[in-house]
Amino acid sequence: MPIHVAILRAPYPKLILDGRKTIESRLTKQPLEPFQKISTGERIFIKQSSGPFVATAIAGAVHFFDQLTRPKVAALKTRFNEAVCGDDEFWEWKRDSRFASFIELTQVQPWDRGPKMKPSSGLAWFVLPDALSPRVPVMFEVRLTQGAIKNHYVRVPLNVHTFDHSHYGGSTAADASKPITLVFPDGTQIQTDLVGGKTRRWCNGVLNRMGMLRGHMIRWRGWHAYFTAHHMLPGDAVRFVEREHGEYGVSFVHRSV
Repeated sequence: MPIHVAILRAPYPKLILDGRKTIESRLTKQPLEPFQKISTGERIFIKQSSGPFVATAIAGAVHFFDQLTRPKVAALKTRFNEAVCGDDEFWEWKRDSRFASFIELTQVQPWDRGPKMKPSSGLAWFVLPDALSPRVPVMFEVRLTQGAIKNHYVRVPLNVHTFDHSHYGGSTAADASKPITLVFPDGTQIQTDLVGGKTRRWCNGVLNRMGMLRGHMIRWRGWHAYFTAHHMLPGDAVRFVEREHGEYGVSFVHRSV
């Protein structure tokens, strides 16, 4: 599976990281990459023009158009621009394009590394072999329920992420296991484990009958200050990004709107 490097001018990288720009567009007079060269599920590394890599994403739905005319480009603006975030100057610049690619950006996360590549020489999209891809950390999100916000907890469902078994402890602090490190946006670091591992091994059948295997709760209960500071609502998410083995960056993402 190939990987991609998309080079963007300011302010578009920031708009992507802020979650406002959710589709990347390429309109050209010739069928340049990524036209017909990208598929759903392929990874994109996002690089600031004349600057560093700033993010990575996974391609969601992709749309290709050819034989464009000015009226057809205007129709594409109406259809896609809320997600593209292009200004009038951009669309005026692209009005004579003949080919267009629109790529939905999913699983966006900040990331400051990318594949080694030659100078762009004016090109703004590159399709590269997967072998050049740097390792990208595991990222997952936990949606918050009203109960989680009210009672100040984060429960990680088993279908979202399964931590190494060494990080699962018993139901009491005396049965805590090997800690994970959580790094919060303000720089605070805490060490904790997840409740459920030992208990599940000891009485798996009982817990199944009780319906308690939906996921495992992070033992730390200091979430209230962060839920309040970030104005978290039911449906919003806590995002975890693996930094190194046993350490995860934590951020708070508004998904309820």
